Amino acid sequence: MPARPHLPQTEPTIAWLDDVDSTNSYVVSQLDDLPHGLFVLAECQRDGKGRLGRSWHSPPGSVYMTGVVKPPCISPADDLAGFLTLSMAVSVCDVLENLGIEPTIKWPNDVLIGREKIGGVLAQAVWVGDRFVGAAVGVGVNVNMGYRELQRIDQPATSLRTLIGQSYDVRTIAEEVAAHFLRKLASPERAVLRADVVRRSPHLGSRVTVCTPRGTVGGLAVDLDPSFSLVVADPRGARHVVQTGDLR
Repeated sequence: MPARPHLPQTEPTIAWLDDVDSTNSYVVSQLDDLPHGLFVLAECQRDGKGRLGRSWHSPPGSVYMTGVVKPPCISPADDLAGFLTLSMAVSVCDVLENLGIEPTIKWPNDVLIGREKIGGVLAQAVWVGDRFVGAAVGVGVNVNMGYRELQRIDQPATSLRTLIGQSYDVRTIAEEVAAHFLRKLASPERAVLRADVVRRSPHLGSRVTVCTPRGTVGGLAVDLDPSFSLVVADPRGARHVVQTGDLR
């Protein structure tokens, strides 16, 4: 895959919504009319979206945001799911590390603290007929959730407030994540992003099971390929390149 042309770095534009069904649904439905670099940030979501049709618990006080990414910054040949998802996941990690937290990335889209989830990403490509319009890149980060709200999430989860013991300004966290994300899109070097993901991926080198649309793959997670797919070596030594799935 040839390197993308270097594009000028731009500052994000944040559009605030008090209430929305889902920031991803909102952006996807209007993407043709929205500018590149716009990020829609909501106070809460009535029907927040996760991967594979899962819901995203979205009470007030956390980051629920979707960014608009458009050509020429991205194209259908850019392995959208892996590249955009992990660019956003690394951006979340950058911001958390600046707060003194050590996050990891659980491929393909989760940001964890230890074994607890603090953030996740949902990237969706948008087409109108045979015309590629761009992509909506959603991100959720648990910021000010307390223990009771975290208990309502369907997996172990944590928040900035729980970890550090203080509340944070949601808009400030969102703006920092968005700025990091746009800077990564402006970089022509995918190898740098891949290295950032690999060093934050403790499951690499471990035995894993990945549930994919085509079945279950089990073995040793050995690498991420240049398209950010997970490479799994099964017990017979055969290598499987997994583009998407649930990792255990």
